[in-house]
Amino acid sequence: MSTVTESTLGQIGRLSEREHQVLVLLASGGTNQALSRRLGVTEGTVKAHVGRILLKLGLESRTAAAVAAVRYLHPCTCGGSTAETPMPKV
Repeated sequence: MSTVTESTLGQIGRLSEREHQVLVLLASGGTNQALSRRLGVTEGTVKAHVGRILLKLGLESRTAAAVAAVRYLHPCTCGGSTAETPMPKV
C-alpha cells in the first residue's frame, strides 16, 4: 500500500519519538544528509528511521511518508470537518 489513508494517519501514534521527529522533518523535503545534520545523527541512522517509519505506516516510499506528514501536520478542514477539530501534537 502506498496511498495515504486515514488509517495510515492513525498509525502515526505507533512511531517512536525520534521516528515522529524524522517524519515531521520529511514534510520539509530535506535530504537524509540535511535531516542527519538537523538531528545530530548519521545519514545511516536517518535511513534506518525512515525505513521503520515506512514499515509502521505501511507505506512504500519516502514521498508517501512526506505526504502523510503534511496531512498529519495540516489536516484538511474542508468538507465535513469542523473548526473545533484539534490540531495534532507535534
